[in-house]
Amino acid sequence: MPVTFLNPALLFGALAAVVPLLLHLLQRRRVRRVEFSDLRFLEEAQVQQARSLGWRRSLLLLLRMLAIVLLALAAARPRVAGVAGGPAGAGSLICVLDGSASMGTQQEGGTRFDAARRLCIETAAALPAGGEILVLQAEDTCRPLFADWLPAASALAPGLAGAAPGEGGMDLAAALREAAVWAGRARHRPVQVLLLSDLQDAGADTAGLAAAVSALRAGGGGPVLVRRVGERVDNGGVLDVRLPLRTVRAGEALRVEAAVVLEHAGQQFLLELDGRRVAEAVPAGEAGDGAVLDFALTAPEAGIHRGRVLAGRDRYPVDDVRPFLLEVRDRIPVLLAHGGGSGERDAGGWRHLARALDPDHDQGGGDGLFAVDSRPVANLQPGDLPVAGAVFLVDPEPLDARLLDGLVDRLRDGGRAAFLLGDPERAGYLRETLLPALDLPGRVVWRRRSESGYETLRITAPGHPILDGLPEGALATLAEARWRGHFALPDTGGAEVLLAFDGGDPALLAGGLGAGAFLILPFDLGEEAGDLALNPMFPPFAQRMASWLAAADAGDGTGAVPVGSAPRLRLAADRLENAPAGALALVDADDGGDGAPRAARLEWRRGTPVVSGPVLR
Repeated sequence: MPVTFLNPALLFGALAAVVPLLLHLLQRRRVRRVEFSDLRFLEEAQVQQARSLGWRRSLLLLLRMLAIVLLALAAARPRVAGVAGGPAGAGSLICVLDGSASMGTQQEGGTRFDAARRLCIETAAALPAGGEILVLQAEDTCRPLFADWLPAASALAPGLAGAAPGEGGMDLAAALREAAVWAGRARHRPVQVLLLSDLQDAGADTAGLAAAVSALRAGGGGPVLVRRVGERVDNGGVLDVRLPLRTVRAGEALRVEAAVVLEHAGQQFLLELDGRRVAEAVPAGEAGDGAVLDFALTAPEAGIHRGRVLAGRDRYPVDDVRPFLLEVRDRIPVLLAHGGGSGERDAGGWRHLARALDPDHDQGGGDGLFAVDSRPVANLQPGDLPVAGAVFLVDPEPLDARLLDGLVDRLRDGGRAAFLLGDPERAGYLRETLLPALDLPGRVVWRRRSESGYETLRITAPGHPILDGLPEGALATLAEARWRGHFALPDTGGAEVLLAFDGGDPALLAGGLGAGAFLILPFDLGEEAGDLALNPMFPPFAQRMASWLAAADAGDGTGAVPVGSAPRLRLAADRLENAPAGALALVDADDGGDGAPRAARLEWRRGTPVVSGPVLR
């Protein structure tokens, strides 16, 4: 039978057994010969005495070394797995408490976690004499609530009193891996594992569940018993808050969206900003229905403001409040890098963009929202990129390696930049360097219309933050802009097309690189290319692009604890292909009093493995 140690690190103490040996070797006496008279009979007696003392010294040395080794083994606390230390019928039980956020749901007599804690104490008290119990709390990680196995008769209540559910989900694979480690140290086999959970889907990482189950079986674990705690609760909550994906200025009218689930018809939802109620909404629908609320408010003064969307408190308070941060800017620094000099040559029509963002740019700048710093690429330094709120590159000369690397680093770290590219002489640089650096295919074709011909625009993504909220008339005016020359990008590499030319070529692309994003406009603003710079909608369009570039990445709000969903437990995405047959025996421990455990079913719904059946009544 395998022998395990509770403190295996202390086995290194056995190395101290060499100390007596070293001392023995260092203290050996060296005999010095001294010529004397004939003492033959005394020499014989001395030899006999030396032999006697030699084996006694060796025996004493071995005893000293053995004592040190035994002391180290005792300190390491050896255990023989599978050997019962008590009466017949004694066993080892690992009790896994679900510590996910949904276990904080209120019910009669406390929370679901309180009910699981009581069941754990009752189960320990019902174990036969000589049994032992170990308690694990499973959240995103799993940890033991006690340092070691406890006797079945021990009082668990004081030790469990301080335990409480967390704010995330439950990782079943991590719980089974931890149970496998402790099962190898148990005194009785097989080790029973009891999971006390509400079986609410918590988005657990289950990719390694098959390996965890195999490890549990190899460590002496038996079937996993599942005991559901808590009744089904229909509750409402706030799923997500969506802020404008552009920079907001003080005094500006804005909208904040919130995705919610109703607890009851006529439920009221509130929006607070800096502790003050600023908006409210009552969606239509019945209990359990989802809705998207639209809160209208006026942006406060510049700064970072704390906000919350609140629902009325219910029995599952975790999802009743969704906090957010709203950043309001006073001024946005814009770096506008362009090709050519800043004197006579107006490369790419960059001055039109500068004036659209700051009408007083030619006179040294005004006090508007955007503070534009325009300079040729030749005067640009890598340190200029991280401090800029928004970055535009208009027909830039080829960037040196430092600038290009700095720009790519800005994007990968979550920054944003826009590229206006319309110089046909730089097509080779786009193909070979700039587009590949943005992970885009390097295929570009220059298209040139005759003097009498031109192309207009089509709006292909009106819901993008740059275009969202613009009236239909404004979008129609923007679409009337005309072009006579532009680059065609036959392959967008997965980037989203926001605007397209009549012929189908992309006119505005929004792509991503790392954590950041970029815009590509395959034309410039010079008069020979088209008349977009003269379009009445160009200033607000340019300002929206700059606001989007300066906005922090708001994310998509995923990863929140779901509300109103049916209880379910995710299993391995690989469908347990690597697990031995029958390795995971999920049964309902709450047998209704008839003494017959009911096996759960493993089903697949839209590619998601779900435990269902009697355990999900």
